[in-house]
Amino acid sequence: MQGREFFITRFVCSTLLFTALSVGLTGCGSMRLYDASKAQSSAAIKQNYKDADPVGTVAVQKANLDALIAAELEVVRDNQQLQLDISLLQMADNDTPMFETWDEDVTVPLNGLGFKDGAAVRAFLNARDEVALRRDQLRGQQRRLVKRHGRKVAACETETKFSDAFKKLSRSHNRYAGTCAKWQTANTDVNAIGGNIGKARRELQAAEQALRAADKAAGDAKKAMAGIKQRHKQAVDAVKAAQGTPDAVRTAIATSAGTLSTELAGLAKTAPGVVAEERVEAVLTLLKATAGEETQVENDEALSKAVLVIGGVSSLAPELAGLVAEAQAPTVSNLLIELQHQVVLLEHAKALHGLEIRRRDIRKARLESYYAEADELLKFADGLCSFAFHTAGKGHPGVQCDSFTVDASAKSCRTATTEIADCALKEPWKKYLKSPPKGDAGREFYKALAAFTRIFPQRAARMEQNFNLIDLQHRENLIHRKMALKAWNNLAQVPIEQIAAYYEAGLKPAEIADLLVKALGFTAVTIGVAQ
Repeated sequence: MQGREFFITRFVCSTLLFTALSVGLTGCGSMRLYDASKAQSSAAIKQNYKDADPVGTVAVQKANLDALIAAELEVVRDNQQLQLDISLLQMADNDTPMFETWDEDVTVPLNGLGFKDGAAVRAFLNARDEVALRRDQLRGQQRRLVKRHGRKVAACETETKFSDAFKKLSRSHNRYAGTCAKWQTANTDVNAIGGNIGKARRELQAAEQALRAADKAAGDAKKAMAGIKQRHKQAVDAVKAAQGTPDAVRTAIATSAGTLSTELAGLAKTAPGVVAEERVEAVLTLLKATAGEETQVENDEALSKAVLVIGGVSSLAPELAGLVAEAQAPTVSNLLIELQHQVVLLEHAKALHGLEIRRRDIRKARLESYYAEADELLKFADGLCSFAFHTAGKGHPGVQCDSFTVDASAKSCRTATTEIADCALKEPWKKYLKSPPKGDAGREFYKALAAFTRIFPQRAARMEQNFNLIDLQHRENLIHRKMALKAWNNLAQVPIEQIAAYYEAGLKPAEIADLLVKALGFTAVTIGVAQ
């Protein structure tokens, strides 16, 4: 009897010990009892952090910026419409002679844009049209040169003068050189304009140059990155080709990565988006290797390159050292934190590049609005000049309007070849609005009036672009703030979630009781067999 009791006691203890060991081995390597208070506290911390949503404040700020710029643009448009209404009302009600309209709404604005008179405006607009025409011709001619002769020629923007030898290569080459010369002449005339147009053009050129520099830096960084990876591969392959041991190969990987780390650090400063994109791929490679327990860097070229690319990240330096030296898998949580950080850096770089594109587009729109205003001012001036000529019975003036001037004191107007002593512009606008002129004079009068109304939207467009540039500064600051918040959130959120998961995963009393019941049930069966 005593022998059987001893057997039962020993078997129950053995069964419980086996159960405990089984639970421990099937978990994370150790058995840990569930602590309800700690699980609740960690879950509460996780929920409170989620409710705080620090990154969500950026979305609120963006919505505020969207609402602000929309309200500002609406005010600008309403203001410009009000100014137009007031100007038209003054025309309809005031006794102010049309002479003053010429001075205030033609001469002064033209001077501000950078033109001396209507002739300068006409020459500028003609040169601008010439630039567009010759640019299209150059593109077509260059395509034909490539098709017929199998090679591209230097861009007209960079080639100051084509040699006689170039022109004699073929008629196509000679034609291209001739078109290029015409483009350069017209482009020089366009760029010679000062005033507000010259300032806006320089601002656009600066924005375009910044974009080209950024694109070039990114392209150069990609080439440099490819070169760095190739040199790393060559260094490792040289050891392998010399029948080096696995330890020797791992040492070569570590040495090469350390040697090239300075170049990588330089690229990260000049082209952060390019390096961040490479490091995202590298971290994913490390995660894949960790998950598959394939951490022998000497046998995996992709893993070796990942060690190189991610080697400049100080937070992962100990992990990478263990991976290379002893094939120790990096900690997944650290890899995830770094992955999210590199994604943040990549998003930040792309967002800033998008802002630069937007800045270029705004600058271009501002310049185009100046061009459009110059065109409408010229039509307004031509309309007033032609109206004065037709009213005086002088016929259509044509290009004579380039030299059209008014003399308010003498109540006369003239061109270089024609003088009108009794100029119709001495009268107020309201006279002709109440009794509209007929025939050619009436047509030119309303052409001038229509051009006058189209000037205001161009000025409103520039005011809108001014506010858009201010808005761009706010959004750039918001992008920087968003990156900082995301980086901070990345460091805080992952540990919080891991702690919550850790305490939630403990062995609960109910689970222990279930294991005991099963164990004791098995023991009863065993005892019965023993009897």
